[in-house]
Amino acid sequence: MSNTNTEIAVTETLSQDRLPALYNKPAQGTGALLTHEQLGGLIDLTDVAFQEAVRVVERTHRAIANEPFEILQKIPVTAPVSEVVRQVHEGVTELTYSMVKGGGKLATLLARGVVNLRQR
Repeated sequence: MSNTNTEIAVTETLSQDRLPALYNKPAQGTGALLTHEQLGGLIDLTDVAFQEAVRVVERTHRAIANEPFEILQKIPVTAPVSEVVRQVHEGVTELTYSMVKGGGKLATLLARGVVNLRQR
């Protein structure tokens, strides 16, 4: 898809009829909706919280997965095969968590785009 088509698709997805709450003006003095700055701060906070949560889960996953590999590494019959399995596991784990983190960053960029469209 060309850049222009992508921009049109994103604009249509973020249109007023699809996300009406972002386009409504807050009632005077009610505080019903967040300001542009508050939305930006909420997006930043959500991004940091998501990335940190993924980091903690990844670290925990790796620690738990490492235990059986260490045991299997000490057994001469299983050591060579377990090392290959460990390397594959680590590669898949790295790819998976990179994709999850990247998805979070993409969601953050899209959310910022929505907020910026609202400012226009």
